[in-house]
Amino acid sequence: ALEYPLDVVNFSRKLAEDRLLCRALRAKARGERRALLGDFRALREARRETLGPVLDQELLPETVEGMAEYMGLRALSCLSEEKYRRRLETALRLLEEPGPLLLDVRRVSYYTGAVLLLAAEAAGIPFAHQLTDTRPVYDIICPQLPCGEVPPVPADETIGALIASRTVERRETLSRFFRTASQPVSGDFQVLGYDPMNMFQTGRLLYGSHFWLLCDRKSGQTIELGEAALLRSGGRRVQRYWRAQ
Repeated sequence: ALEYPLDVVNFSRKLAEDRLLCRALRAKARGERRALLGDFRALREARRETLGPVLDQELLPETVEGMAEYMGLRALSCLSEEKYRRRLETALRLLEEPGPLLLDVRRVSYYTGAVLLLAAEAAGIPFAHQLTDTRPVYDIICPQLPCGEVPPVPADETIGALIASRTVERRETLSRFFRTASQPVSGDFQVLGYDPMNMFQTGRLLYGSHFWLLCDRKSGQTIELGEAALLRSGGRRVQRYWRAQ
């Protein structure tokens, strides 16, 4: 997930996908919903052809977290239709408007997963499965959809600006960190724990703003970094780390 490419063409297609999902959920007729979901499938399969296994970083959170969000929304609809509608509209708005959330494939998958399931349900497409079925829920739904033609999606200038802003923001974060960071600690460390929602990678540097748990492979000692810290990695091992002071 840390190596997911910040590519303007891919994210322009992803935004078009997200908007198709929202249109499918808002549609009134079941046939229209299925047609829009078919267009959604066509775009996603085109991205899968380009990204390969990297697309799993969207499909798997959609399954685990998206299903949880879907169940939460369905439960809320039983308790308060008004609150359900407000929360759903917030989710749809976040998916339809290009913003920083679009570039965070883990966080945005909470919303795309929930909306996909709600749209599939409204279109009469079953997705119930055994817990032993390890396929992403998208791969359970997608064979039941028509696969439309892949529409042309031009690179979105707004997304290009978002990517440029994200790159500058990360550079500035590292610059601020190094101005006050401790001296580096070198060794042979293994990552045991981390906060996946608050971290990013730049080259061989891994930055986390809240939490890391390392193991010194030589002594067996565990090291908890409960604040901003930066790791320099080589493969799956950490060779050096800095911590905030």
